[in-house]
Amino acid sequence: MDLPPFSPMRVCLATQTLSLSVSSGMMTLISLNEMKSSAIHTARFIEFFDNLFDVFNSTTHSEAKTLRKPLTKTSDHWKFLNEAEQVLGKLKVHNRTGK
Repeated sequence: MDLPPFSPMRVCLATQTLSLSVSSGMMTLISLNEMKSSAIHTARFIEFFDNLFDVFNSTTHSEAKTLRKPLTKTSDHWKFLNEAEQVLGKLKVHNRTGK
């Protein structure tokens, strides 16, 4: 995907691409040896962002996905958010020149 500079953000593209279904599909292809095993890192990265989106888009207590449920003092969100802080703190962004 090559978007021009300053193009409007399209959050729906990110949520569709960084989704559990994409991650699960990749993991299935990896398990069937139809995708390189090294792609597991990408699948896990995608799953991580799906979970992060879930935390920030919580809905109701009856939601099937734990991280889509509302945040409470004792919810699993806190463990995930602490882990996410560590992961996001280690990310590095490189431009096209590799810097």
